[in-house]
Amino acid sequence: MIAAPLPGELLEVRLGVTEMTIRAVQADMLHHRGSAYLQANGSSRRLREAYFPASLTPTAKRLEKLLR
Repeated sequence: MIAAPLPGELLEVRLGVTEMTIRAVQADMLHHRGSAYLQANGSSRRLREAYFPASLTPTAKRLEKLLR
């Protein structure tokens, strides 16, 4: 049987995934340059979607505070 993860471990995973997602999308934006900011571009959509988990409750800032 697999043991359930501790609450702190879940917070670390969620924060890590949020940070990695934002970094990946920012790299995508740099790769596509100015055209990435056009609303019809997929990079723009991915950027908005990546910011969504960072701003959900608990926010990334709140997760960092809980982990201290």
